Amino acid sequence: MKIRFFSTLSVLFSLVFIYHPQKAFSNTVGVANQNLVVNANQDELISVHSSRTIKPRAFTFGFILDYNINALPFFETTAELEQRNLKTLDPSTKGIKNMLLDGILLGGYGISKKVDISLFFPFVLFQKIKYKEYFHGEYTEKGFLGVGIQPKINFYQGTNLGFSTVLTGLIPFTSGDFHEGKNSYSISLELILSYLVNKLELSANAGFKYKNSKRVHASDDPDIAPLSSQVLMGAGLGYKVDNIKTTFSLEYFGSYPVEKKLNSSDKDLFINEVILGGRTHHVVDYTYGVGTRINEGVGSPIFRVFAGVGYTFKPKATKKVKRIKPKPEPIPEPTPVPEIEDNFEYKEDNTPSEVIQLKNINFAINSDQLIGDINDSNIKMLVSSLEQGFKQLIIEGHTCNLGRPEYNQNLSQRRAETIKNILVKQYNIPAQKIQAIGYGMTKPIASNDTEEGRIQNRRVEFKIFK
Repeated sequence: MKIRFFSTLSVLFSLVFIYHPQKAFSNTVGVANQNLVVNANQDELISVHSSRTIKPRAFTFGFILDYNINALPFFETTAELEQRNLKTLDPSTKGIKNMLLDGILLGGYGISKKVDISLFFPFVLFQKIKYKEYFHGEYTEKGFLGVGIQPKINFYQGTNLGFSTVLTGLIPFTSGDFHEGKNSYSISLELILSYLVNKLELSANAGFKYKNSKRVHASDDPDIAPLSSQVLMGAGLGYKVDNIKTTFSLEYFGSYPVEKKLNSSDKDLFINEVILGGRTHHVVDYTYGVGTRINEGVGSPIFRVFAGVGYTFKPKATKKVKRIKPKPEPIPEPTPVPEIEDNFEYKEDNTPSEVIQLKNINFAINSDQLIGDINDSNIKMLVSSLEQGFKQLIIEGHTCNLGRPEYNQNLSQRRAETIKNILVKQYNIPAQKIQAIGYGMTKPIASNDTEEGRIQNRRVEFKIFK
């Protein structure tokens, strides 16, 4: 079951509106930030996008909750605090200054192998402010705050390398906040590069967020202005543990405004955060983790813990397309002990007159059925040599070390006999002069420690005795 979640706080802070008891002092709350990003596809990392898309015609549905501490800002300059006989609230003050519980409801759909689309609804459930006598930022509304849409296109997905792009549009349900601006919306475009090697995955994201907003009133305080567009960035490292069906990851994400604005809050206008978490796949999929900030940026908590669940509805097999596997032509039973002309007796230490090796014969996985033809230049060279006369042809089947030894030996024997039967039927080579032998993984010609070596070891060899 595959499901993924995305954009919780990054969406949430971009859509909400902040209430200030007397006067707004900053432009750093309620703006569109690229904070925590939780992807809808469970095949991806947690917050950093991977290049893969949701499976075609699969629908994902889920939610995630995020509890964070000290994410909301406080305002006022030292002079303004002195006028109200209040001590300066040091941004580095230890302890809890505010608490917030928010989340996101989302769904996603795989349109094709290369395209998917997601719809999400951020919400706020709970907030608590400790120092209410100070000017501070808080949400004016609870419940759903807005809607976002996020299509992704995969341009290339190989065995190891993948490249995609994702477009995100955010629209709030209401408008008029000093910091979001009037009729606010944002559109971001990110490039995604992913690399997989064995059980490790490396992903990097980079993009740009365009933010459209205007001042709410002509008489707005000059210190209040919506945040400008932003440069987005992220990087993640994931490790898959197969026996517990879990991928653990360490990830970084952040953003930087392209235009600096006046800022009288205790928050920086740029953010840098890290998270550590996991994604576990069972009947229901689970996403969970913890995080903290590198600097005290907009919407960045000193500590966060998040968790969510989801489910994927997989498509049923269509009845319109019926695949019929063609019946293979009957293949003559191989002769267990072939009759050898001219009293020829084969021994492994005999030196053949000629050896021809084939590496491009493709069989179906775990099968002795050929995929495609073997009518290549090597086969033609083999047949041409046999037509000049020979006493005996030995066909040897070899495998790499993946799988059990006894299974590989049996598979290599059956594949060698398949090649023998093709030579007999298609090229009229006398069956009594051909012997098929499967050696499995016992005779490697290269190291099985690398994929390149294993490819060399998966081969068919022809030994011709004249």
